Amino acid sequence: MRAAAITLTDIRMISASACLVGAAISLDMAWLHARSLEALGVICGRSAEVHCAWCPLAAVLLVTSLFLFGAGLRSRDRPRPSA
Repeated sequence: MRAAAITLTDIRMISASACLVGAAISLDMAWLHARSLEALGVICGRSAEVHCAWCPLAAVLLVTSLFLFGAGLRSRDRPRPSA
C-alpha cells in the first residue's frame, strides 16, 4: 500500500489551518495585552504606549488563512488534466 503524494491543494489547506491557529493565538495575545493595559488605565496605541503587533498580526493571519482556504477549495473543484 503506497501513500498518496501531497498535492498543492493539500499544502494550501495545511498552511491555511496553520495560519488560522496562528490568528487565534495572536487574537488571544492581543486581548490579554489590551486587558493588562486597561488595568493601567491606558488604551493600546494611544498615549505614550506603542501599539503592539498582536492585533495586526491576527488580522493578517486571518486574511491569509481565508485566502489559502479559498485557493485550496477552488483548485479542488477543478478537474484534473488527463495525461
